[in-house]
Amino acid sequence: MNRFFINKYSWSVAIFFFVSLASCSFLNPPVFTEKQLSGVVTNLDPLSIIRDYKEIAGETILIGGTIGEIRNTNGRGFMEVNLYPLNDDMRPEKSMSPSGLVLLRFDGPINRFALSPGQRVTAIGKVMAMRRPVPDGDHLLRLVVIDVGDSNYLHTWPTREQQTGGMPGVNSNPGLMPSPGMGGH
Repeated sequence: MNRFFINKYSWSVAIFFFVSLASCSFLNPPVFTEKQLSGVVTNLDPLSIIRDYKEIAGETILIGGTIGEIRNTNGRGFMEVNLYPLNDDMRPEKSMSPSGLVLLRFDGPINRFALSPGQRVTAIGKVMAMRRPVPDGDHLLRLVVIDVGDSNYLHTWPTREQQTGGMPGVNSNPGLMPSPGMGGH
């Protein structure tokens, strides 16, 4: 009888382990598909994006960081992002120091209420140019513009509150509102 209990217990643990392992990929899908990453420069140091933006203008790159200010003007959305290095899962590493600030540009408006300042994001976009200086307190802020286009190229990471169940409906890009040309996301 004791031997039966151990075997039954072992099978239960093994089944639980395999079900847990299988559900990991379902619960944490890849950030971007291989097709989306095709031709994308994924190994740029965040500091080099700021420093060498003229040399990489026109390149499609992978970046990550935390959300700063969000603005909507003329049917477009703009999101300031503090750049951080990415880990192997393409998640911004907040344990490191930020390397600068960029401006992500979207084809449609951004729902500011669906995103949180400081929330981590990862995006694919084309390096455009340096935007005209923006007043920032006592000095002018110059931002490298990265054209993301539509919501399929932005991944938002759940906040701690969302991970613990405080907010329903976690989505990979909850802050982008549908607009013409965005495919109704």
